Amino acid sequence: MGPRLTALVLAPLAACGDPYAELVERGCADVLLDSLGAAYPTDSGAGCRPSHGPASAELPCPDDLEPNTVFIWDRLVGACPACDAGFSPTDCRPFVCEEDRDCPWMVVDDGSADGDAVVFECIAGLCQNADQAHHDPDEIDEFDADMACLADVARRGEEYLGEPYCPGRLDDPNAACPLPLPDACAQP
Repeated sequence: MGPRLTALVLAPLAACGDPYAELVERGCADVLLDSLGAAYPTDSGAGCRPSHGPASAELPCPDDLEPNTVFIWDRLVGACPACDAGFSPTDCRPFVCEEDRDCPWMVVDDGSADGDAVVFECIAGLCQNADQAHHDPDEIDEFDADMACLADVARRGEEYLGEPYCPGRLDDPNAACPLPLPDACAQP
């Protein structure tokens, strides 16, 4: 069984028509990079989305499980090396960028005739969701904060040694993490 993209249902780009012309013009890097330098080749079949390739991060998997990558997104977008579809959030790393074309955009099948685009832009060197109406620029959820704080930490053999990155979560599990994050973290 080959690598697969999990948690993502994509609509064919050809069916989308003109609404995505600006994104097509923006272009797409040949590879997208996570914060540790692992490369994910782009698959332009439904936008500019990451896929698994030979330079992608992989975990050692038991013989009965295939190495895989799970791509996740909310405010940040990242790659999580996996065995089959199982992954640990502590292995996820955010995508980094120098310009917008270094970030993915995808047409997601949301049930409408044309699907809907999920677009990431290069902000502060991280690929961040362009939809600021749903992603407050002054806060971040715990999963994205975790990914930002682990951005420079090796997936194996190292651990995050900075200050707690989301102290409000101890008192309120539904609280967002305020920005800025501690100095040891990548700053969204």
